Amino acid sequence: MSLASPFAPPPVLAARPLEDQAHSLVEFLSAHSHALTAELAARVLAGLTEDPKAAAKELRARLAGVGIHIKHTHALKAVAEARGATGHLGLGGATRWDVAAWFADAPAVSANRKLHPRLADAADDICQRVREVFEDYEEEPHVQAALHEGYLELTTFSAPAPFWHLLLVATEGDGSVAVFARAEQRRLVERLRRLVEGELGGWLDGCFDFETLQTESRFGLGRESGLIELTQAAAEGGSLPEVPPTVLMGDGTRPSYPDWEALRRRHAAFVRRHPDQTPGEWFEEHEASHEDHRFEDEPFNVGVFESARIRDGHSVERLATLAGLKLDELRDMLRDCRMPTHKFVKFTQLLALDTPNDLLDEPRTTPRIPMLSADELSTWLARIDSEVVDYDDAPAVPAELRRQLVALTQVPFDRRRAWVKATPAAVKGFFQEAERAGRVVCAAMTKRFVQDLPLGRWRLGMVAVLSFELESVVRSQPGLERQEPAVDSDEDDEVKESITPEWLARFNEPSFTGEELLKLSSEVERRREQKSSDNFDIALFTAARHFRGQPGKGHAATTRLEAVSRLIQQHSLEPWVLKSPEDGASMLSRPVFEAAARCPLVDVDGRAGFDFKTFYMICVEHAREEDASR
Repeated sequence: MSLASPFAPPPVLAARPLEDQAHSLVEFLSAHSHALTAELAARVLAGLTEDPKAAAKELRARLAGVGIHIKHTHALKAVAEARGATGHLGLGGATRWDVAAWFADAPAVSANRKLHPRLADAADDICQRVREVFEDYEEEPHVQAALHEGYLELTTFSAPAPFWHLLLVATEGDGSVAVFARAEQRRLVERLRRLVEGELGGWLDGCFDFETLQTESRFGLGRESGLIELTQAAAEGGSLPEVPPTVLMGDGTRPSYPDWEALRRRHAAFVRRHPDQTPGEWFEEHEASHEDHRFEDEPFNVGVFESARIRDGHSVERLATLAGLKLDELRDMLRDCRMPTHKFVKFTQLLALDTPNDLLDEPRTTPRIPMLSADELSTWLARIDSEVVDYDDAPAVPAELRRQLVALTQVPFDRRRAWVKATPAAVKGFFQEAERAGRVVCAAMTKRFVQDLPLGRWRLGMVAVLSFELESVVRSQPGLERQEPAVDSDEDDEVKESITPEWLARFNEPSFTGEELLKLSSEVERRREQKSSDNFDIALFTAARHFRGQPGKGHAATTRLEAVSRLIQQHSLEPWVLKSPEDGASMLSRPVFEAAARCPLVDVDGRAGFDFKTFYMICVEHAREEDASR
């Protein structure tokens, strides 16, 4: 893929390397919910005047040219940080607290990144995020806190959110990592422990402060659960000994007596909360859930992998060891050309590749939604920021036509919002030019690794893209063509009556939120698992209990969930719907439930269902709204 740029190749600035300035600008914009590549950031910064105020004014204008609009004060700060300036424009060296959260095994539109001026605000934000992930589920979380000199990282090991990560980074005004005081770390971890082990009934590793306070710039990287498992009586539900046993940890330290006494109290409380399961069994069960894959592995480029491996003289055995895999696991990945999402970054580092996208194979499985009218294109542009991409198998496109589409995507989002109601003349003119050139503009959400996390971390993201296609290719792509649903041999052969307009009006009358349908769906699945059945009556019974005193709303909610089920059998909804490796099941993300709540039910083959394109567009719109709310 390539992005158009209105700027000439940049010269190198003398005061500070342009590459360093570009990375500072990318970090600054990312913290304010804007995305910009390092290459384009360098072009934006090239040749700015030395005067900070004039440079800020010019920077604002250049960023506006690529669709990013910031305040003048933010532009002043961006210039100061890019140049490494201190004082007021560089925020005076005051520590800021950068929070981000993501799933390492699934794509998302946003990293939910937020910058806080005070640690107390960041702590409140972190606790709220932990609650949001776990409080609506019956599973008790197993979380590990890793405390480093400048940041804290949380990692979950258990359902319903394995591979969930959260970063809290202390940053200076120039964007560099600040010192995170040990006393502040301890207070924050203790607050998290009370939340995880008290309110949520789980376990938090990483609370220990060992006698060796610092090892490789790390504080308290203990695994208390490991100590409990090594103490047989405690693992089996008995008490921990009063005196710390002679058990050395991996870094050669042992717990202090105050920490050991605190662990004894935590262990005793844990045993009381789990009378039917020993701590050893609980930890083993949660470790096992972390090893299970919730989603199908991503396709990866074995050719790139093998070329880099041979170039650097790595054996398959050595790479498996360094990546924390069994040899057979890596061999299976190479045979199947698929890899768990959270392993891409690790192998990128081991093979010295530039980005995880070098390993990501990109079969075009996500549906390309053809924009068949200027109004449809206008609606897409009004709902989400998009990049114009050039695929290797795409047809040749006149340069001026491509330039026009890029220009439309760079119109400020606040102005594009109004395009839902009135398609502007520029969009109509572009669409006519595309038709004359025999090209169809397609919209899609595609999976790409993005580097928008603190500390330069990578994650798998969902990126909105527009591309030029041949109409014949678009019409034949998998996922847009209707697939005949499987015939149930147990069903009666009698023909069902088509749904009437009156019934559709009745089903569309109740209003729902995506959260309501998500909770109902989770409850239905739990009841079906208990009864080992997918009988439709279970869904009706559960909906009746869920919407007490509102039988019409319960019936309508069930109808909407059934319509979603049929839709994902007939169409590809990637990346909103990801397939699980178990029994061909699918995992639905929040935008799907939001679309199920908002999308009108229509007659689809005589049953209440959803129009695919309308449903998909609501998913896109919700993703943009969710991103903007952060």
